[in-house]
Amino acid sequence: MTDVMVRFGDTVVLEHITASLAAGTLVGVVGPNGAGKSTLFNAVAGLVPLAQGEVLIHGLAPERARGRLAYVPQKEDINWRFPLTAREVVLLGRVQKGGRLSKSRSNDRNLVDECLNRVGMWNMRNDLVSELSGGQRQRVFV
Repeated sequence: MTDVMVRFGDTVVLEHITASLAAGTLVGVVGPNGAGKSTLFNAVAGLVPLAQGEVLIHGLAPERARGRLAYVPQKEDINWRFPLTAREVVLLGRVQKGGRLSKSRSNDRNLVDECLNRVGMWNMRNDLVSELSGGQRQRVFV
């Protein structure tokens, strides 16, 4: 990202933000409430317009890099009464790989189980997402 600025109306909330991260780099963003941390991530994900500057992900604008980008919001507006298990939620992420809504392939199910194991949620794969804690839901979304 280069010289990024984000405004909400006349209020500048981010200004002169420049960063370059190598693939696989783990970064922590720390700051007080209202400092613009969530806005920064929204800008990187292409969810808020930039008043100035540029964000590139593997050389692509965020809207063109959607298949390479994952974003787990701080809060979610989801009706959790929808009866999906943790495994089914993760499996939804494979829909774009299959090109259609159909029965999942065996390799998709294996990959989903491997991912759930990596985030420590394999033992809860058959639990309804509505019954998981907020932190457990975030791990499922990752």
